[in-house]
Amino acid sequence: MCKVLFILFLVSASAMGARVIEVAADQSWAIVSHPEDYEWVRGHALCVYRKEKKLACGIVDKASEFEAWLNLETPTIRTEGPQVWENKMGVFVQIGFRREPIHPGDLVREPEPEREIASVGEETEFTEPEEKRVDYAALLKGHIFPVTSLTLGLDYIFPTLHFQHALTQKFATGLAGLYVRYPGTVGEMEGVGGQLTFNFYADGPYQGMFWKFGLGLYEMDAIVSGSYANFLAASGTVNVGYKWRAGSGVSFGLGVGAQYFVALATPSFGFQMPGVIPSIAMEIGFTF
Repeated sequence: MCKVLFILFLVSASAMGARVIEVAADQSWAIVSHPEDYEWVRGHALCVYRKEKKLACGIVDKASEFEAWLNLETPTIRTEGPQVWENKMGVFVQIGFRREPIHPGDLVREPEPEREIASVGEETEFTEPEEKRVDYAALLKGHIFPVTSLTLGLDYIFPTLHFQHALTQKFATGLAGLYVRYPGTVGEMEGVGGQLTFNFYADGPYQGMFWKFGLGLYEMDAIVSGSYANFLAASGTVNVGYKWRAGSGVSFGLGVGAQYFVALATPSFGFQMPGVIPSIAMEIGFTF
């Protein structure tokens, strides 16, 4: 009796066109009926549709008088809308990808040549679903991620003010103002200056491990035995550290590195630049 019902199902399915009869739980294969006027054969390239929407494609592995076994190779991947949430680590965006499932009764037919499978047989190649990427530039423009950071801090024991603007999810440029006072090989120097900084963040804007590279220009006073001389000095800074950013936007960072000074005009009374100076930086501020 069951066999008779099965044959009747196949006959009715063929009258409506080839259909999916059974599908594997992991969607890797399906048993399909034959069309009304001919039979599928091994190596046939087929696709599964629902209301003209392609769900998956594959190759017929074997066929019998009533049905064919289809190995499914190219599932359709669809994106699910971005989900934005915030916790103590910051604001996050997630985009999900989900395979459209195949069900018994879905239509089976040969693919349209311009869209589906180029050739059939053992050497058939299948196109991979296009990878979907998060447009971080758009997210930054929409202020889903914090765009700007403003921090006060200390470099060694001297005050700094650092403004940054994110260009991508993990890269920000900045401007920093600093006051310094360091001993030289002979005498000491002090002054104020500014730096153009390039900041890279491992975990997202203004959080996680970071690397900072700075190029600066300072107006310095050299002091040797009570004598003063004013001159310009250039500097380069490298820092590596870690920054924490709370959901409220408050951030805190620690870093270590080195700063190198070179005088653009050497004072006439024997002052010598200190060269490489250790940099121990700490800063606290807001991101918005």
